[in-house]
Amino acid sequence: MVAIRRTGLVLGLILAVAVGWSQVALALAAPATKAAVGVAYQTTGGNPVGNANYTVVADMVVPAGKYHVTARGTVNNQTGVATDVSCNAYAGNASVDSGSASAPLQYAGFNIDGTADLSSGGTIRVECISSVANAPFPFVGISLVAESVAAISILP
Repeated sequence: MVAIRRTGLVLGLILAVAVGWSQVALALAAPATKAAVGVAYQTTGGNPVGNANYTVVADMVVPAGKYHVTARGTVNNQTGVATDVSCNAYAGNASVDSGSASAPLQYAGFNIDGTADLSSGGTIRVECISSVANAPFPFVGISLVAESVAAISILP
């Protein structure tokens, strides 16, 4: 009787240790919680755009960091003639990307998509110019987004 009780006790202790170790193994194998990847900065802007000079349509000041920059643009052409619009995005003085649209007599859209590395922070902006020499000028609207990222890898 005593031997059966000791065997049961030993088996119970072994089972308890096995269950305990399995819980530790599950806890160690569980994925870590995800930390925030970054911050998205967003602004909108709009301006009439002629052909004399590039016009800043949207801009924002961001802290130092690496960014994925996107801009979605719409050209509202109520001039009565077809027009071309070209836009460039900059981070500080560095070019990010460019986009263009031909607007027959109503609306056209374009996209800008690139990366920026601002070591000390600065301004991200979109500047546009059109083929229209005299008012009324086409109106360009921009939605500008800069998402902070951990790194930028330029692949071949």
